[in-house]
Amino acid sequence: VPRDDQHFLKRNQSSRIALPVLVRTKKIFVGGLASTVTDADFKRYFDQFGMITDVVVMYDHSTQRPRGFGFITYDSEEAVERALVKTFHDLNGKMVEVKRAVPK
Repeated sequence: VPRDDQHFLKRNQSSRIALPVLVRTKKIFVGGLASTVTDADFKRYFDQFGMITDVVVMYDHSTQRPRGFGFITYDSEEAVERALVKTFHDLNGKMVEVKRAVPK
């Protein structure tokens, strides 16, 4: 008969195995965009890290105003790694946060 502390230990060990693995992706999430940033500004800045295949600044459908975040898709995972060397980037005088995009 397993004791309670043994059961807890086993459960704890199995939960460690289930931790999410670092996702390899060609897309980054950029948060904290100024409302004045255009797709062209966005692309121009992030071009320095690699070949961009897609640029999306997210807009509110009802107001047509920017929602303050967007996505950049690169042609390689290596470009994403280069962009992620720094978490915060200065885009048009505003600090924006860059993260690996995680699929829904």
